[in-house]
Amino acid sequence: MKSLEVLVVVALFAGQLVHGHIPVKLNPEQMAKTAVIASECITQEKTSKEAVVAFSQGDFSKADKNLKCYSNCFLTKTGFLVDGVLQMDVVKSKMGPHLGEDKLKVIMEKCAHLKGSDNCETAFMLFECYHKEHADIM
Repeated sequence: MKSLEVLVVVALFAGQLVHGHIPVKLNPEQMAKTAVIASECITQEKTSKEAVVAFSQGDFSKADKNLKCYSNCFLTKTGFLVDGVLQMDVVKSKMGPHLGEDKLKVIMEKCAHLKGSDNCETAFMLFECYHKEHADIM
């Protein structure tokens, strides 16, 4: 399981760097916690690590219900979403220092209002929007 966690975290950050996105800088403890959450959500939502890696690198074309629910699981467990509602204070506190307040404000104006047909769809739409705006949250 540990190798899966490391693979997922490495792939997520590699995808952000390759696509010119601004990765949220995590300390080793935060990286370990994020890896555990990713692994738990992969198992819980019955998706594959390959699908998560492709998703983290911006390939949204093959997203199925499981992967969309992975998004919801991940954002919920990291505190970004509560019952499908984006927690603006959490976004500001976790992403503001890395993106800068001005850039984050522009991104939030474009993305924060998104609402899907269910929590999984909402989470997926948020990931996609933030990715397009070059500010990954995964």
